[in-house]
Amino acid sequence: MSKRRVRVAVAFATSTGSLETLEGRVAYRAGDAIVTGGAGERWPVPRATFFATYRPLVGGEGGRDGLYESLPQTSWAVHLDEAEGPLRVVTSTGSALLAQSGDWIVERRPGDLHVVNRDLFPSLYETCDATG
Repeated sequence: MSKRRVRVAVAFATSTGSLETLEGRVAYRAGDAIVTGGAGERWPVPRATFFATYRPLVGGEGGRDGLYESLPQTSWAVHLDEAEGPLRVVTSTGSALLAQSGDWIVERRPGDLHVVNRDLFPSLYETCDATG
């Protein structure tokens, strides 16, 4: 799978907390990015990961609240069919998410797991061949 270029609104957290995502509660730290997607869904991204995978749109300044674009990146993804869900997935930050039947489990780097809602997955990812 390859992550699509997607425009998102970003606000940087001013304190530590947690956020209820479509897949469960996810913790974040001060300085992490709180991303809002096109359907209003929100999710936190650790600061270092955010700057490696997003860039500010023209006229924007990195590290400030505003509009950003996700950068394409190859990931592994597994689709949960009707017989497999629900499944508990622990992220690299220690948050436990619940993948439901039809959702996708995405691994961007070894051990860096995420759950992507089945309805949002097609707008965020596309298939690619084994070479990228």
